[in-house]
Amino acid sequence: MFSSGSKYLLGITGLSLVAAVIYAFTVNPSDIGAIALLGLMVAGGFLAGINLHNGSGDAATAEEAVAAASPAPRDSAWPAVLALGTALVLVGLATVPVVFILGLAVMTGGAVEWLTLNWADRASNDRRYNNDMVRTRSVGPLEYPAASAVALGAVAYLFSRVMLNVSKSAG
Repeated sequence: MFSSGSKYLLGITGLSLVAAVIYAFTVNPSDIGAIALLGLMVAGGFLAGINLHNGSGDAATAEEAVAAASPAPRDSAWPAVLALGTALVLVGLATVPVVFILGLAVMTGGAVEWLTLNWADRASNDRRYNNDMVRTRSVGPLEYPAASAVALGAVAYLFSRVMLNVSKSAG
């Protein structure tokens, strides 16, 4: 039987084929749109085939159903930090190199923290134990010195900017 996900993906595949044919006959000088719509058709067909083959990811055995019923990981702000780092990298590419380097640092820190959080959340089903024992004891000794080094580096950089902009004749 077709699941709702399979129906959705097959509908996207069929509609993109119809749209590609209509586009190809109505907009003659441009083939890029038809190629894009045919690419959407191929991607939709591929995903529909995977969905049909896997049965929409339904659990086949009781063991799979128990694993699927485990609690979801907690919400995290680290994806937003990664997005901020990406924005800083893009702005830094257009402006000054220090913004680019800051963006790389923010992205690296956000990725490490997000991976650590997800790793610690899967240690057991007890969230308090995962946060207090697993994460704090394993990564805490690394986080505090790294945060101190970043803070001292920022202070040193900002102090150097002030000292380089002060006039030699000023006092």
